Amino acid sequence: INWVDEGWSYTSGSGDIPSGTVITAPITYNLTGTTYIAWVIDGDHYQYDNWFVDDVSLAPVSSFNLKVFLQGPFNGANMNAALNPVFIPHIQPYQSAPWNYNGTETVSMVPNSNVVDWILIELRETSGGASSATSGTVIGRRAGFLLRNGTITDLDGSSPLRFSNSISQNLYVGIWHRNHIGIMTANPVTQTGGIYIYDFTNSPDKVYGGTAGYKLLASGIWGMIGGNGNIDGNADNRDKNDIWKTNLGLSGYYNADFNLDGQVNTDDKNNIWKPVAGKSSMVP
Repeated sequence: INWVDEGWSYTSGSGDIPSGTVITAPITYNLTGTTYIAWVIDGDHYQYDNWFVDDVSLAPVSSFNLKVFLQGPFNGANMNAALNPVFIPHIQPYQSAPWNYNGTETVSMVPNSNVVDWILIELRETSGGASSATSGTVIGRRAGFLLRNGTITDLDGSSPLRFSNSISQNLYVGIWHRNHIGIMTANPVTQTGGIYIYDFTNSPDKVYGGTAGYKLLASGIWGMIGGNGNIDGNADNRDKNDIWKTNLGLSGYYNADFNLDGQVNTDDKNNIWKPVAGKSSMVP
């Protein structure tokens, strides 16, 4: 393809890219003021995440500046990163149920010392309100890293997650973690200049269902409820008996490690699970 003939402005230059060329780093384009991103996989097609599309159907890229805290590793001001770097896997951990996310996000090493864990972001689009933003309205998912200050980043540990979905209706953002109860924005998120900004940490009103599925962590600071080791959306006796008790004494990357310190011990049950037992996810 000749980029000039196709009407693209290639930020690192222009000209022919031979058929069969594989470029592993993302290439950014600008077309009539809109930014696009893709990987070349052959002379005529491009790849964004797991989707293979023709150049004429590439969707604009949107950045998501999101902030969220987890109850488990929260220390009163930010989050501990005790799993980093020994226990955090180099491939995203959301392949199994209930997420069944087949994203290929991998890293050769954890990008920096502020990474707390992997986290999964989900986009839901609907013409109605939050209650209509069900699992059937999901239009995109990506796994990224959660930093100590609550910032969610792409795999480089610094830039925001980017999605290539075209959005025309109300957009809601869901946040999932492997042993915390999932949440979703209470209101549609909006963008300015291709950037969506949402801070989940400063009010329960930011989360659909409010305090029913969210927890006050410190004065004026809210976060996702921990203790959901079996990932069913509820912090209940099954998490304690089936997950925590059967893994008691182990060290590593376990869902029973509710406070994410790399150890499954009584602190997980007494300090994380017990205060929230009975809480459930409000995500529709």
